[in-house]
This record gives sequence, structure tokens and C-alpha cells, in this order.
Amino acid sequence: MNQGSKILENMSFNRAIEYIGGKWKMQILWSLVNGPLRFTALKDTLSPITQKMLATALKELEADGLVHRQVFSVVPPKVEYSLTPLFGNLKDALEIISQWGEHIPESSQNIVAEYMIQEHPINTPPTQQSISNEPVIVENKEQSSELKEEEAKDETQEEQTEHHQKRESFFKKNDKPSRISNLFK
Repeated sequence: MNQGSKILENMSFNRAIEYIGGKWKMQILWSLVNGPLRFTALKDTLSPITQKMLATALKELEADGLVHRQVFSVVPPKVEYSLTPLFGNLKDALEIISQWGEHIPESSQNIVAEYMIQEHPINTPPTQQSISNEPVIVENKEQSSELKEEEAKDETQEEQTEHHQKRESFFKKNDKPSRISNLFK
């Protein structure tokens, strides 16, 4: 693949992202895959989207030709949103994204943890440390937090001791009887 085709590929990808990018657009499109929905039904499906965000995203999708807005002349007014034929191939892409999402753990922390376990087992020291002759100390999170708590307690005790020493020296320097104490003699 030459440089020119890479640039064209990026341009087409960027153009596609302009149409469906943002926090809610793909979710709106995915909600409409199974058929037309009214505004309130869409809002309920996409909770916690705000009414303003939904209205804005729907207007943009309608302007881009991906969503059709059908107004029925009844009382009370009825409006339904549905997908247009332009959405066609995008449905396959969203289905692939949905299938991919089924394999992602609930939180990204789980992904990082799985990667770290696979790539860097806990008992295997890093390469630079294993080259040096210094011992490698591996702490778990509980040990680390316990050490931090002990250090914080030691610092607090040191600060309190220092404060008491300063206070005692102040009172030793100013060991003159106060005027108030003279009144009670």
C-alpha cells in the first residue's frame, strides 16, 4: 500500500467518524436497528442521555441522511425516527462492534490486569533488575498500603513530638509569672 492510498483511507475513515462520532450517535443508530422508535422510547433506551443531547444528535443524523424523521398529523403529535438506506452497510459494522464488545471485560482495569498477568507475571522480575546483582523486592498492594500507613503514623508522631518540644521550650523561656496569676496570690 503506497502513501497516497493510506492518506485516502484515513480521509474516508475520518469522514465516517464525522457522521457517527460522538458519545451518542452510534448508540442511537444501534437502538434504531430493530425498527422505528418515538423520541421518548429512544430517550428511555439511551438513559442517561439528556433530552437536549438526544434532539441535537437526531438532528445531526437526520441532516447527514442516516436517520429519517416521520411526523404523523395526529393529535397529540407523533414523531418516529427510523434508519435510512444510507445506513445499510453501517449496520454490519455496528454488529461487528457489538460482537467485539461481548468479549471486553466490564472495566478497563480488568483489561490492564489481564495484560499485566499475561505479559509480566508477578514473580518474574523485570529484565534490568534481573541483570543487576541487587535483590528484587516484590510487594503486594496490601503490604505497600500498610507500609504507607505506618510511615504516615511515624511522621505524625514525630510532628507531635516536635510540637510538644517547641511548646515546652517556649514555656521554659517565658517562665515568668503572668499578671493574671499575680492577681490570685
